[in-house]
Order: sequence, then C-alpha cells, then structure tokens
Amino acid sequence: RRQTGEWQHLCTPPPPCPSSRCARRYHEYFVDHMLVQELGYMMPDDDPWGPTKNGGVTFTSFMIFGSLPLWPYVLFLIFGWRNADWPQFGICIAVTGACLFVLGSLQATIVRQSRLKQGTLMLVNGGLAAAASYLIGWGLQSAVGVSLCE
Repeated sequence: RRQTGEWQHLCTPPPPCPSSRCARRYHEYFVDHMLVQELGYMMPDDDPWGPTKNGGVTFTSFMIFGSLPLWPYVLFLIFGWRNADWPQFGICIAVTGACLFVLGSLQATIVRQSRLKQGTLMLVNGGLAAAASYLIGWGLQSAVGVSLCE
C-alpha cells in the first residue's frame, strides 16, 4: 500500500509497515516526525557552538568581502592617484562584482551546488541591491541639494 498524506512532503518516508513496527524500527525518525508535525517543535542542533561558529563565519565574511571594494580607493590614495584620470569608481564596481561572484561560488561549494549558477545569482542579487542603494543615495542627494564631492 502506498503511503500518502502526511508522508508526501518528507524527503525519505519510511517503508510501508504498521505504525507500531515503524515506530520501533525507526524510533528517532518517528520521534522527530511527532515533534515537528504533531507538536510543532523543532529539534535543537547537536552542536552548542553552532550559532557562535555561524556568527563568526558571517562576521569574517562581511569584514573581508565588505572591505575589498574599498581597497582600490585606498591604493589610489596611497600611490597619489587621487586626482588622476583613473576610473576609480568603475574599478570599484568591477571589484565588487568579482567579490560577489566569488562569495556566491564559495557558498555553492559549501552547500554542494553549481558554482556558476550560485555565483551568478549572488552577483545579480548583490548588483541589484548595490544599484538600488546607489540610486536611492543619488535621489536623496538631488532632493536635498547637497553635494559631498565638491
């Protein structure tokens, strides 16, 4: 007899057998199912340092990948090319795009998905967010009539 209903949305349904035999044979699966489906509780992670590790990885990622787009400005300032005819903003946009793609590729490596697909998705998503923030800043600057670059 084919299992339907409550087992359809689970990834690995147990084999068809009477529920008491399944409960004995697949005790951990049965308990997890009862906690999640019947009572609405989620099982806690086994790793007590999990949130700390996740927070540390996120912080480090933000610090590294967030500072990389600023490095072209720092290098232009160090080498005295601040007022030169170098396309500083364009170089920073390219560095930001490369960082977003690399970050998406690293994420895909960790979760075992396509690096090209995830890198492109992160690049498009981050690029749209960056473009939106730039346009909002430009719009506010135009509305208020203040220019910080002069």
